[in-house]
Order: sequence, then C-alpha cells, then structure tokens
Amino acid sequence: MAEIVTDVSEVIDLVGAIGADAVPRRSAPVQVADGLDPADALALASVPIRKAATVASIAVAAGLVPTAVIGSLARLELLELVVREGDGWRKRAPERPAQARACPSVRPERPAQARA
Repeated sequence: MAEIVTDVSEVIDLVGAIGADAVPRRSAPVQVADGLDPADALALASVPIRKAATVASIAVAAGLVPTAVIGSLARLELLELVVREGDGWRKRAPERPAQARACPSVRPERPAQARA
C-alpha cells in the first residue's frame, strides 16, 4: 500500500512506534467566517471594509434577499464583525496590536561626523 507524505515528520509517523512518534495534525488557521451560517458568511463576504454599503447593495453582492441580509447583519453586528454607519454597513476594522497603533517615531538625528 502506498502512502503520500509531505515531509520527514510524516515519514517518521508512518515508520515509528504507534503513538510515540505521531505528528500533530495540521489544520488551516482559524478564519473569521468559520462556524458562521452560510447566509451570514455570504453577507459578511459582501460587506465592504472602508465605505459603508446599503442593505440592498450587500444583498445584490451576496445573492440574497434584503430581509435575509438584514438578519445576517444583525447577527454579524452582535459578533462585532460589522458596524452600522448611517444607512449603511461596513466591516469592523480588526484590532491591531498596541505597537502597530503607535505612531512611528521620528528618527533621531545622527551627529555630524568629524572631518579629518
């Protein structure tokens, strides 16, 4: 029987002692839409990031009826994935680490080198 392997650790897992040489299962990173209802995931994918969009335009982009989009947006708002701005909706900006939020500091000036 043939087995496809992608790296050395998987070879060791196949030829090593059962349980002792097992490699951890790989998985994709967790995404924001993981675990969402399919309609909610479609609505979220159709909400713009920068400029708020109306329910009607989100519905067209998602291929859903406006009443379904309204419900999806309400659930997404409770999950803090979208925010309402006036008559429109946009995705909530992801939190950035404190270091990334800080303004870049001005580079200190280097002292002039002495001329020989």
